[in-house]
Amino acid sequence: MDLRLTRGFGTGDIETIGLSPAVLMVEVAPEKSEDVEAVLRMHSVRGRFTCTAEPPGGRFLVAIDDSSDLDSLREALETAEGIDECGGLSGCRRDPYAVRDLVEELHRRREDALARKDLDTLEDEVALGLYGDEDW
Repeated sequence: MDLRLTRGFGTGDIETIGLSPAVLMVEVAPEKSEDVEAVLRMHSVRGRFTCTAEPPGGRFLVAIDDSSDLDSLREALETAEGIDECGGLSGCRRDPYAVRDLVEELHRRREDALARKDLDTLEDEVALGLYGDEDW
């Protein structure tokens, strides 16, 4: 199984309430794609992330937003990795910590993006003059 982060979390502008989602590309052996798709879709409901299959078979885009449960995503990816096992594009040279490390990186990136969004919102509000005229 190959995992790649194709787009990180984005902060958007002042009208955007949340973050724009991060997108993860998951590639598995085509003959395992139906089983992997079932696992990803099952976990997507509980984990609040979206999963879409990309042609050709064996490629999926997973979109993660600021409310997604990254533990459910980790479980889904670990299960998918077990299904794909040595039939994936990388062969049997899989890193046993790749999924865990990726999910930790997603968590860190999401926290950074949320902090950046909060700071940008505060700066926009100050620039609009929403603060400073209060009577004490």
